[in-house]
Amino acid sequence: MVLGFLMSGSAKMIGGLFPLLAIEYGGLSEAQTGSIYLLGAVLILVVGPGFGLLSDRVSRRLVLLIRSIANVTSSLVFMVAPNLVGMVSGYLIDETGKAAFRPAWGALMAESSGLDRRNRAYIMAKLSLGEEAGAVMGPVFASLLWNTWGVIAMLAARIVLAVVSEIYAIVVTNSYAADAEPHREVHARKGRQASRDNHK
Repeated sequence: MVLGFLMSGSAKMIGGLFPLLAIEYGGLSEAQTGSIYLLGAVLILVVGPGFGLLSDRVSRRLVLLIRSIANVTSSLVFMVAPNLVGMVSGYLIDETGKAAFRPAWGALMAESSGLDRRNRAYIMAKLSLGEEAGAVMGPVFASLLWNTWGVIAMLAARIVLAVVSEIYAIVVTNSYAADAEPHREVHARKGRQASRDNHK
């Protein structure tokens, strides 16, 4: 739940604030901002399935790392390039991170809930709650920082939160792998036993 909260919160900090960031901080027009949203939607359609395959075939941890790198990089781009090129580049990098997060987090939720099949729906609900709480609190936290200390402070806090969430992701995935191994062995033994029974 905490991991979902941190990841979703850092990813969603820009979210609804991007129009303000683009128009007030980047000096873009409303039409330019709308065009950036369209580019982001196209990008997700193109790269989303690829991140799903990368998570399944190569490494889920790598995909989660891409999400953190995208959050940090997009925040830095917004800081140093408050113009059309910077806003487009930062937003597309940020959307790439979101596209990487969705399949990896979904697979992690499914596997985690599968460790306790009797309470699978309950576990899924708790993990979803953490993610949704982060999606709600991320923009609120970002707005408070922006209104109190300015946009640079908000972006800097987003960078820190992305790094913290990545460190925590490493801790959680290491712990998860250790906890999951006995369950996998039990399921493997049951599968071998069922196979032998069928042959009999």
